[in-house]
Amino acid sequence: MLVSVDNWGVLRPTKAIPDRPLPHERTRSSVQVAPNFECNFEDRPDWKTADKWLHWDLNPFMWCKGRGLDYVFEGDFVSENNGTSYKGYPKVQGFLNLIDASVEDGGFLVVPGFHHRIRDWVSQPHLSSFELSQEAFTDLVYVPPDDPIHQQTQKIPLRAGHFIIWNSELPHQNFPNDSTNFRMVQYIKMFPNPPQGSYGLLHRTHLLKLQLPKHLQQTPTAKSLFGL
Repeated sequence: MLVSVDNWGVLRPTKAIPDRPLPHERTRSSVQVAPNFECNFEDRPDWKTADKWLHWDLNPFMWCKGRGLDYVFEGDFVSENNGTSYKGYPKVQGFLNLIDASVEDGGFLVVPGFHHRIRDWVSQPHLSSFELSQEAFTDLVYVPPDDPIHQQTQKIPLRAGHFIIWNSELPHQNFPNDSTNFRMVQYIKMFPNPPQGSYGLLHRTHLLKLQLPKHLQQTPTAKSLFGL
């Protein structure tokens, strides 16, 4: 398996936001303040993420129909969930939850079990025009707004230290923060290593070496995991 330590994610609090800077603390997981701190509070609904942006971090049509990726520029590392054809192997992604997150704090929302029917979904005749409209998008495809998939989602609240892994074929999104607390995660993805010498893998290795600091030392295990 190849492993990529991807982006981090933060959902800001949106309730009872102080109108002046908070006192410095070494760590802070909410906007709650000490009783003697004088300020006014306001809600910030404009800081909320969108309610509905259910998506895949791959192009489901490319993925299911075996079209891949050539690694010709840096952005392909975001798109590399399409980097190898399906061939019966799953691709997974995940995140480490860094602080406790309740439903009110926003978080992960997913369509459970959709990986069992994604191939039937992409084969629906009425989606042919939608497929054509998505050909240029390899790293993010949104579920059509009128698709019944939107009614099949489940919210997943998590404690600090919980690590959740899901099949990349599952539509998912973050849902909005409606509290005084932060939500913080570290994203990770994993996918089968392409055969040695394959065109895509050679380009990936070359591009990755160009981006890494020259002084960075790696163990044999790290080189194997990151495809070097």
